[in-house]
Amino acid sequence: MTMDSFHKNLQKRFKGSVIPPWLLHFSEDPEAALHDFLRGRALLGHLSGSEPDELLLDWLRGFGTESHYARILDDALTQWIDCHWGEPLLPGTDQDATMTSEAWLSAIDTIAVSPLMDSLQTASPREYPLFGAATLLREKMLADRAFLDDMTEARSRDPQGSAWLALANHQTDRALLDEWWHLVSLPPDEPWYRGEHGLAGLRRLPPENPAFRDSFSKELAEGLGRFGEALWRRAQEGWLPEDIARSEFSALARLTMARGGFRDRWRGYWRHLATRHRGDGFVTWLPISESELEKSKRGKAPWVEPDPAWADRAKTLARALGRPAKETITQAEKLLAEQRNYVNFTGNMSFLVRTACNFSGNIRAADPRQALVWARLAKAADSWNAHAWTNEAAALLAMGEYAQALGVYGEAILWFPDNAVPRTGCAEVLKFLGRLAEALAAYDDTIQRFPENVVARTGRAEVLKLQEKLNEALAAYDDTILRFPNDVVARTGRAEVLKLQEKLNEALAAYDDTIQRFPENVVARNGRAEVLKLQEKLNEALAAYDDTIQRFPENVVARNGRAEVLKLQEKLNEALAAYDDTILRFPNDVVARTGRDGVLRALEQQGQSAASKQRTSVSQEETGFDKASRYPTRRGVAAGAQGRQQIDAPMEAAERPAIVSPKKQALSREEITILTTDAYLIRRWAREGKEDDPWLDTGAQRERAHDLLTRLSTENDRDPLAAGESGMLSLATGDRQRALELLRAAVKRFPGSPRVRYALARAEREEAMASRDAAAMISRQWQKLIRLDRHLLPLQWLGPLLLLARIPTSDGELRKSIDELASWLFPRFQARDTQDPSFYAWWGKAVYGFLFGTAAVNPSQLDMERVRNNIRTHYRNLVTKEEELVYRHARR
Repeated sequence: MTMDSFHKNLQKRFKGSVIPPWLLHFSEDPEAALHDFLRGRALLGHLSGSEPDELLLDWLRGFGTESHYARILDDALTQWIDCHWGEPLLPGTDQDATMTSEAWLSAIDTIAVSPLMDSLQTASPREYPLFGAATLLREKMLADRAFLDDMTEARSRDPQGSAWLALANHQTDRALLDEWWHLVSLPPDEPWYRGEHGLAGLRRLPPENPAFRDSFSKELAEGLGRFGEALWRRAQEGWLPEDIARSEFSALARLTMARGGFRDRWRGYWRHLATRHRGDGFVTWLPISESELEKSKRGKAPWVEPDPAWADRAKTLARALGRPAKETITQAEKLLAEQRNYVNFTGNMSFLVRTACNFSGNIRAADPRQALVWARLAKAADSWNAHAWTNEAAALLAMGEYAQALGVYGEAILWFPDNAVPRTGCAEVLKFLGRLAEALAAYDDTIQRFPENVVARTGRAEVLKLQEKLNEALAAYDDTILRFPNDVVARTGRAEVLKLQEKLNEALAAYDDTIQRFPENVVARNGRAEVLKLQEKLNEALAAYDDTIQRFPENVVARNGRAEVLKLQEKLNEALAAYDDTILRFPNDVVARTGRDGVLRALEQQGQSAASKQRTSVSQEETGFDKASRYPTRRGVAAGAQGRQQIDAPMEAAERPAIVSPKKQALSREEITILTTDAYLIRRWAREGKEDDPWLDTGAQRERAHDLLTRLSTENDRDPLAAGESGMLSLATGDRQRALELLRAAVKRFPGSPRVRYALARAEREEAMASRDAAAMISRQWQKLIRLDRHLLPLQWLGPLLLLARIPTSDGELRKSIDELASWLFPRFQARDTQDPSFYAWWGKAVYGFLFGTAAVNPSQLDMERVRNNIRTHYRNLVTKEEELVYRHARR
């Protein structure tokens, strides 16, 4: 009926003139006509050459927002989105990724701008002409953010950004508030130009109280301030030219302030913001004169401020969460709710994230599931907080979800390459799973990057111990103690190795020395008692355990050790009572239950009391305990070493998540991320293992690499991460030609993917080095990479430089790249000794050191031959730094 009415309306409106052919097609078959239109294949007659979205909007304006045309267009767009969402290439585009991207951009731009047809803005969002299409777009995009993002190439071709604008203009509630705060804060994984869409979202955000619809928006003011702060930070870090950043902020500030007046309220906000930036250059960006900043602040609007009592409340609650009562958790949730409310008004996530991470860490041992809830709360609020990631992984580990924990740690390594905690956590999980060779490689990699990290060194020594390489383990502990004489873990680990070597007198002396240095260390005291037991000094061992229990009444190891000594002394009834007491205190402790069973069997064999015979041995089913009780503590790993030595290969297969389903279904982005992370780590470990080039062709990780390549290759045509990593694996396994063919096809398929573009540039560089022909590398690949993501800015110089230094070329070309890179790196090198250096200072310091040494140098006085030698010597390290930058920022 609607289509018939529309057709009649066309006849009436165009009476006496030619109806555009496409409108006739649209009136007969809206879905097919729209598909042709968005692909640029529509018959438009004299309107050919017009932009598709502009034509659709012109007709919407002409026919009216409540017309038959509007309803048909809304239905057609809704059907088109539903039909084609998730298709990497639209049908009928001749496998053209650019045509696909432009079609989506036209469709989404039409939806985004359609609410503006109502010049008075009196209609509610549900009355907007394309509200149905906008609703489906919101549902699809929030469920799969990678689909449109993979098509992004630049500000002028950003379907994801346009989708955010469409969602902003069709808001009916405040559910997207966190998304807008995220966009205006310009996190590293978002292009800088999407900040304006965050502001649009805050501007169109429905107020909490509809009566205040036309009032001054404090959320918008805070959003504009946070956007300015973020632009200023990017300029200071060197990723964005200051003139571009400042111009962007000034233009958006003028436009935002021009809407609705409120000049006095804006002046009050700028004064408030200036107080947060005393002493830094951002104040000069604010659209307020210095004289107005100094004026009296009387009459200014009150701005939401954090509660000064939050810090003390958080500390008190965190301490209580070690043994949490129900009321403690209630009070913790209350504090988090207050801080959540502060986030809603200001966009400042720092208080909420810090508190949630603190609570998660403190409650983990007692309640790992609650720890996971709070860790994920922190991560959702700020995905760029490393503590949130490591807390999530540690909680999963405490719950026994080892595959998930390994996945989170692995991805965190890519996001935070300057943080050692995800690396040691990943190695710890591998160690617990019995994948000792991988654990050792992970620890070696961590030590190479962070030579002063004591956790990595003690972890490495423990892996050697589990591999029964006791002399190597002892040497590793000795080296650690030499570097860190006050590290108690290294000292107790060394004593443990001596005990395993049956050097009991030396082990006892080592434990005695440790206890003297660290009298409150329970591990050393238990270890000493264990040695006395092995020396058959049972009375002394019993006294040592009694002393430990008196000092640490909640230590289960000491209680089980004491019961074992009583059993060895044949004091079986006392041993049974000791085990019963331990089980009463720790009902899920399997060691106590197993020990109790052993005592009961011994009593039965002796034919002692009838009562003892009637005791029921605790069956295996009765000793069932949940995964949380199997938290892999350092001592727990060591104690179970012998039982896990044989599970390396079979456990790996059993514990890893099923990546490919039997039905050959397409992998999800999450599954692809796990695979690409595994591939990245394998390539890294092989490189640190000093395997010959090509790194994975003959090395220990070759089979794993080929398995991953097989799995990823099934997704090369539909996912840029899979395509890019497949190319990198092919390159690493020595097949440069396959890598080049795959990546040249992939860059056409995914022109907006920094991962794919980087992999192709790498492959071309490797080919140029192998052939000693600079022409084999297309230098503009590196410039294109920067246009896709400005966070990769230094690679436009570093990428070609690694080739120029290794083949005969003029010093002039080499010097040009070196001068520009040195100028960019030097401020980061100067920041190397700051108290809390950023990732960029950490990265810049390392690259500067590899290229020029550890002392500052004048670029005009550089010795080109020395630089060439440095690049040849540190080539692999510099390639690693390239990858760190790309894998940290590029999400497509």
